[in-house]
Amino acid sequence: MGTCGYLGFTDKTDGNILNNFPMPNEYDESATAQAANLARALLCCMMFAVFPLEHFVARHVIMTNLFQGQQAHEGDDHAVLDRWDRRAATTIVLFSSTLMAALKFDDVGIVLAWTGTVAATTLSYIVPGMLYLGVYGQEFLDFVESKWGFASLEDSSASFRQRMIWYLLLMPIWCGIASYGIECVADYQSKKALLTPTGDYRLGKIRHKRLMYNLPPAASASDSQLEFMLNNAVGYEEEEDAEDDLQDIEKGFADFLVAIGFILFGLIAFIAGVISICTES
Repeated sequence: MGTCGYLGFTDKTDGNILNNFPMPNEYDESATAQAANLARALLCCMMFAVFPLEHFVARHVIMTNLFQGQQAHEGDDHAVLDRWDRRAATTIVLFSSTLMAALKFDDVGIVLAWTGTVAATTLSYIVPGMLYLGVYGQEFLDFVESKWGFASLEDSSASFRQRMIWYLLLMPIWCGIASYGIECVADYQSKKALLTPTGDYRLGKIRHKRLMYNLPPAASASDSQLEFMLNNAVGYEEEEDAEDDLQDIEKGFADFLVAIGFILFGLIAFIAGVISICTES
């Protein structure tokens, strides 16, 4: 639908494509106007009956911040989200506020434009790339040092040519993100270690154990005979499956290049979006 709208109206396409079509009135009773009006009615009915996926995120954030937020952020979300009255009240407030705004304003294209420019580019490209460099900051600095011989100009005797290439590739920014990520990861691990005295808080190398009972041939798997099966098991064997830890996979040039590419692409899209909105308005 978006492609057809742009092909039909080019640069005059509104945020809501249906706004490009005429409204039926006494001067315009064409089939196009009537079909567009019918589409508007169907869209209104659909949006009235749809629960946007964004409401799940918004409701979760509101409830965990207003009701025992610290307990929820430490992993006990169920204690906070299992109150049906809170869920119902938050849902009604979110749905009603968005519905009233939709009925009041005919065109929110500028809101969608700023949302896509700021939020979409940041959450989809810039932040994931920065997080990757931050989480694997030590690996990135080790990789840079192995290729360049240093990871910081302050601790090196680099030539003028090396310094020029260093700055042209924006290495101070990427190394700065990696260094900050190392500090944040260390702080996070220390906090998790205090919450988990055993220190076993990492998700990697998970081993799943399955008990393989040697049951009597006459035993069945029905619920009524479950107790009989357990009580009459003559023995069991343990079978373990180990999942590989993705954090242990060696990171290479391509991985870090993709992360940096995400950041650069997001910045370009962000700047282009801001320029486009400002010039049009």
